Amino acid sequence: MRVLGIASAKRSPQLPDVPTISEAGVPGFEAVNWFGMFAPAKTPKRIITRVNEAVVKVVRSPGIQSQFAALGADVVGSSPEEFAAFIRRDMEQYAKVVKLSGAKVD
Repeated sequence: MRVLGIASAKRSPQLPDVPTISEAGVPGFEAVNWFGMFAPAKTPKRIITRVNEAVVKVVRSPGIQSQFAALGADVVGSSPEEFAAFIRRDMEQYAKVVKLSGAKVD
């Protein structure tokens, strides 16, 4: 088996000689898994901030960073506003993909 490319925007430290799909000939291609925490829409801002600060502290700790890096995962630990913007961009990207594919919901 030969790895042709990885779907992330940057090369993996675990596979430094494997190009990204973008480098391999599909400019702008990126498809990654991500995980995040969500709360009900009317959760008070102070609660969101407190939970976010605790989660960011944990995911940015060296022990967690090294565990995720060993799995080939990048840990971000962003603010609620940055995460919301990321989700909006991701939804816009995949909305275009679905529209171009012609997929329909039955």
